[in-house]
Amino acid sequence: MGGQNGPDGGPPGRHAKDQPSVDTAIFQILNSLTLISILFLVAIGLTITFGLLGIINLAHGEFFMLGAYTVVVGSEIGLPLPLILVATPFVVGAFGAAVEQAVIKHLYSRPLDTLLATWGLSLVIRQVVLIVFGARQRGSDALFSGTISIVGVDYP
Repeated sequence: MGGQNGPDGGPPGRHAKDQPSVDTAIFQILNSLTLISILFLVAIGLTITFGLLGIINLAHGEFFMLGAYTVVVGSEIGLPLPLILVATPFVVGAFGAAVEQAVIKHLYSRPLDTLLATWGLSLVIRQVVLIVFGARQRGSDALFSGTISIVGVDYP
């Protein structure tokens, strides 16, 4: 048993075709960088909110989700991508300003109440989105229909 190798130099029973290709590794690295950049944006938003307002917004992820749904709805109604990308921060910002005026502003000196209020807001936003858009996954192929070549790998 010791020292026997398969035809590809690896362990017996394992073939070269079973090993991941360089293209797969590059694709996974690009996927990781995409996810890291999204999480970085969310973390920066939470940091700025806590740093400027002194509150922990437990509905922060739902605001991010509203931005994503704004992009999807904008593409479904046929708006051009540049307009969608410019309008989305204003739509989410207007919603955030309304929430701040209606709920958060009254709770600045009460951190536990702010946590509970933003947690409740998180639940409400999630349920409203579920009722309005349904439980199916949504996306828009029209927005990002092509691929780009990065290091010789076609990336969607």
